[in-house]
Amino acid sequence: MAIQRSRILSAALLAGCALGYAGAVSGAGFAIIEHSAKGLGAAFSGGAASAEDTSTVWFNPAGMTQLDGTQIDAASHIIVPSSDFTNEGSVINPAVPGVGGTPLPGRDSKDPGVAALVPNFYYVRELRPNLKFGLGVNAPFGLKTNYSQNWVGRYHALTSDLKTFNINPGLAYKFDNGFSLGFGVSAQYAKARLTNAIDKSTACLGAAPGAVCNAFGLVTPATPTTDGYIDLKDADDWSYGYNVGALYEFSPRTRVGVHWRSKISHELEGKAEFTNTADLAGLFGGGRFTNQTFSAKATMPESLSVSGFHQINPKVAVMGDFTWTRWNRFDELVINFDGGHPQNVTPENWNNSIRVSGGVSYAYNDRLTLGGGLAYDEEPIPDATRRTPRIPGDDRTWVAVGASYQRSDKLSLDVGYTHLFVGDVPINNTEVNTGHVLIGEYDADVNIFSAQVNYRFR
Repeated sequence: MAIQRSRILSAALLAGCALGYAGAVSGAGFAIIEHSAKGLGAAFSGGAASAEDTSTVWFNPAGMTQLDGTQIDAASHIIVPSSDFTNEGSVINPAVPGVGGTPLPGRDSKDPGVAALVPNFYYVRELRPNLKFGLGVNAPFGLKTNYSQNWVGRYHALTSDLKTFNINPGLAYKFDNGFSLGFGVSAQYAKARLTNAIDKSTACLGAAPGAVCNAFGLVTPATPTTDGYIDLKDADDWSYGYNVGALYEFSPRTRVGVHWRSKISHELEGKAEFTNTADLAGLFGGGRFTNQTFSAKATMPESLSVSGFHQINPKVAVMGDFTWTRWNRFDELVINFDGGHPQNVTPENWNNSIRVSGGVSYAYNDRLTLGGGLAYDEEPIPDATRRTPRIPGDDRTWVAVGASYQRSDKLSLDVGYTHLFVGDVPINNTEVNTGHVLIGEYDADVNIFSAQVNYRFR
């Protein structure tokens, strides 16, 4: 049995490592909150208090004291975003002589969001009657958008790709008075890639006389046939954080949980590759528009959750959750180049955000339990001027349904489906390097499908 258990644990960990780099975004900002199929089916409404499966390692480690024996869960979530952009008057930098304020050439964009597979794995075992150990492997942050090279916002963004992989061991202890405490640490890997087009004419006209730019063939701004490109790639880093939680049982039917997850600060370092920019490199010199290394800071924000769970009767339970996330740490995106290219600073000025959810579960019979939930997920992006095509998010309304099937005493299965209503998302963003203004609207929504296998060894 010990050998079998070790093999199952090793296989699940390898699966998590292999799949943990899928990039998507369905929560506010660039958060991924899909960490349990059972939780998804109730819109994650009881996150820090439900403690119905081993995903409590992530949502509140104190909840491990509610679980018996040794258990593992493995889940996969397919996130399918839909986001069509319609241009509504994007213009060339108004300060460019002769053509400033005229329409920015380029096409609309259909579905720049990329569907992604997001896995998670959790393991909990009893060390002593009141002491539990758990391990979680998941992807808590990520995003991926891809635009064509001829779309109107190509100077703002082409590819944006953030992937994270998080390993979170934890311990929980239950006191005799119904109070439990939990603590965990996170080792988190982050990798990012950003690309966009370079308007070489605007770059030239901003620093040299028109006659000089004409000599280099750089006269008409925003010309797709003469665009250069920058690819900021292979930027990665390991960093560390922690999480603490508490759970109090008022009775066997009612409990409240509180969970704090710390920020994790990354120092990303990667390569900047420039394409079709030899003319600019020759014009400016000093290492500008040439291949070099770069660095950037990225902070995954801290969060606080307060949740409640109440079993009304043997068949019906209700849940609720309030989560606050400190997104105001993302005030700007700063990229420092090591070979002479100027620093790139993009203002963000995000706000802190909240997420409120409620859910219910119904035991249809001894084997089948049905669930559902609603949630309001507030977007931290303050307004259309700070919204960028890299993260064109807005407030989300969640509608979720799910089901759990107890196949045997040891094996159970969970499935969940959620639709996120996002609606019309306006953007009126000025790109910091070119001054071109992207004006338009995204029509967005998200569908999420989840499945989970739960196994209890004893």
